[in-house]
Amino acid sequence: MNFIKVKNLNFTYKNNGFKLNNINFEIEKGEIAALIGPNGAGKTTVSKILCGIIENFSGVIWVNEKNIKELSAIEKAKKISYIPQIFEGLFDYTVEEIIFMGRRPFSNSIGFFSENDKKIVKDLLIKFNLLEKKDKKFFMLSGGEKRIVLIARAICQNSDFIILDEPLAYLDILHQIELVNILNELKGNGKTILLVLHDINLASEICDKIILLNNGNIIKSGKINEVLNKNLIKNIYKINNFKIGKNPVTNKTNIFIFYKNKTKGGKR
Repeated sequence: MNFIKVKNLNFTYKNNGFKLNNINFEIEKGEIAALIGPNGAGKTTVSKILCGIIENFSGVIWVNEKNIKELSAIEKAKKISYIPQIFEGLFDYTVEEIIFMGRRPFSNSIGFFSENDKKIVKDLLIKFNLLEKKDKKFFMLSGGEKRIVLIARAICQNSDFIILDEPLAYLDILHQIELVNILNELKGNGKTILLVLHDINLASEICDKIILLNNGNIIKSGKINEVLNKNLIKNIYKINNFKIGKNPVTNKTNIFIFYKNKTKGGKR
């Protein structure tokens, strides 16, 4: 079943004229999909439209067979959670308060949280090793810690569709591994996930589908081996010094870049 279906999506920024042109793709329930492409391709714009931040688009987006434009703000929050690439706002709140924000769509009209809400938040504080930092102000955290808190908030929201824009940014290797494990756990629980990524190899390793975007256009969408071919990568990313092969450990398709060292005199 197609949990996310985007049909004939068009959008134009009035300030700079950048356009998304007739975007079409589908993501099945329980899939992890990656939206990849060069800088300025339109990836973040697509993610903002999908989560409802940008609303003045044409075309149709179905989330679990419901038109996103027909959903109320609370209904959207119950179906879709979003982690932006850049942290904006939230600075005066504590770690615990930010994670509690994920339960807002489920709280009563005067904003009280149930015992179940409190248990969910506490379990996430423990899961993400944030219990000792629960009273710390968000602005005092490192970039990686902020990212972890926002991921915990998105999971706390318990939506069926999770969008993460560059989720591994600012994370060290240990936390990258932990996050990938959590994403696979969410997938196993039937969540549908869209990752906006620059790291093509990461997309290949953990995703079921890749959507390649360039200059506001979908170039190719499909399984990993259908999208990651040499001519396509060469033409879109304008690079020559690479090879497509298999990761010797995971047997997944990877792109191997050859970096050239240039020194004066030709010797080092």
